[in-house]
Amino acid sequence: MILVLVLSSFLLLSGYVISALQSATSARRFVEKVYLKQQSYHALVSVLPLIIQALKEDDPS
Repeated sequence: MILVLVLSSFLLLSGYVISALQSATSARRFVEKVYLKQQSYHALVSVLPLIIQALKEDDPS
């Protein structure tokens, strides 16, 4: 009887651990996507003034 109780609690806790691991993995992927988008935005913002300046210099008017 004790063996069944120990085994069932082990399986229950294993399920909780697997669920927490999947949640953490999903959150990590979300954070990585947001971080990559933020890096892309900062790269664009830093290059944009140079592009605008180059376009103004090439403008014949």
